[in-house]
Amino acid sequence: MREMSGDLVSLDLSDLSDLSDLSLMSDTHAHQKKNPATWLVQYVRESVEEVRKVTWPSKQDTFKYSLIVIGLCVILAAFFVGLDWVLAFGIQKLIAIKQ
Repeated sequence: MREMSGDLVSLDLSDLSDLSDLSLMSDTHAHQKKNPATWLVQYVRESVEEVRKVTWPSKQDTFKYSLIVIGLCVILAAFFVGLDWVLAFGIQKLIAIKQ
């Protein structure tokens, strides 16, 4: 935590206790570089474990969100078609005035 007192800033070094975990991480990474096959197996196991933790949406939720996305795409497409038409019409009128 930083405390402002005048022009000086004092730091609370108790927040640095998490740095001890960095040495463990560096040991893990060093081991991973030694044996790629072991690293790959561990990576796949951890990935499968993480995928199992995911809360997947229901079929009804997926359908509802898909309709929302499709609807917004149609609305935006209509908006940009209209904008293109208005700008093209305006440019044609400007060119006609110039001639």
